[in-house]
Amino acid sequence: MLHKSNAMKVFIALLLTMCLMPQVIYAQTGQIFGKIYDERREGANKARVDIVDNDGQPTGRFVISDVDGNYTIRPLAPGKYNLFVTYKGYESAVNRGIIVSPDKATVIDFELKPTKHEPAYNKGKKRGRN
Repeated sequence: MLHKSNAMKVFIALLLTMCLMPQVIYAQTGQIFGKIYDERREGANKARVDIVDNDGQPTGRFVISDVDGNYTIRPLAPGKYNLFVTYKGYESAVNRGIIVSPDKATVIDFELKPTKHEPAYNKGKKRGRN
């Protein structure tokens, strides 16, 4: 049977371990953050940032940018990542081979270009009276 002082020491040790465990886990991971903006340098609200594999296929992990175009992906295990950004009315963008290191933040910004496609409702139609 544990003596009261020994039981208290065990309790404190367990409590400290539980409190410090999340910090240890996050210290072994990294993050990617940045800003998505258009040609006028305005933030892209609700742009989608997907982590994709080397074949460009989604891994199922993604984030949506905030009203100012900022995004953060965390926690990420150390390694190489590929990001694919989509935003309505703009060409998609990709950045491959992003290196994530433990306990560090990697900054990746994206400048999106407007699509050059003519809207579908205008295709093949002439303006003016027929």
